[in-house]
Amino acid sequence: MVYVAGEFCARGKGSGGIGARRARVPGQGRRERFLRHRSGHQIGVRGKTWYSVAALVAAIVLITVLNAPVTWLGDWLAQNSRLRLVYASGTVWNGTAMLALSDGKQARLVPGRVSWQVQWRALFGGRIAVEIDHAAVDDVMRVSYDRTGLSLDPGRARLPAGLLSVAGAPFNTISPGGTLLLRWDRLQFAGNGFDGEISIDWRAAQSAL
Repeated sequence: MVYVAGEFCARGKGSGGIGARRARVPGQGRRERFLRHRSGHQIGVRGKTWYSVAALVAAIVLITVLNAPVTWLGDWLAQNSRLRLVYASGTVWNGTAMLALSDGKQARLVPGRVSWQVQWRALFGGRIAVEIDHAAVDDVMRVSYDRTGLSLDPGRARLPAGLLSVAGAPFNTISPGGTLLLRWDRLQFAGNGFDGEISIDWRAAQSAL
């Protein structure tokens, strides 16, 4: 019988060591438990760090979106339409500006300021709804966008006929004057066309011809 570090090994007869118990080094079990605990602690800390970074990034993105400057909307309109926003203030979601129509060379201002506000409740239904107010319209304009396209609720508006000049020939030649009275029912825009009816009444018509 041989003692090793507090344990004993019983040597059998003949084969020399069959059935002998394994020697244990003092403190080995404590070190193994400490290493396992330390490894688990490191994994937990790394996981919490990644969660914190993800939450911070999400918060920054949310704040940026909620406070998206109105210039983003102005740039988008300038690239995709004849509309221009002048002296704009506020955000994409709630702002005010002067409107102008451009032919690519010059822009003509629409009298009065326009204001808009996005309806947040509609977003939860998968739809973008905007209320637009301007002195030229009789009531608040309601514009919405969903999977079917862009739609405009019925309304009426009064606009100076001179705005037609930015549409090109022949309006830029005749320089129309007077007032345009517009009436429309619900309009549904898709592609380059729309469904619905628009009536235009040219009051006090004038021209350079």
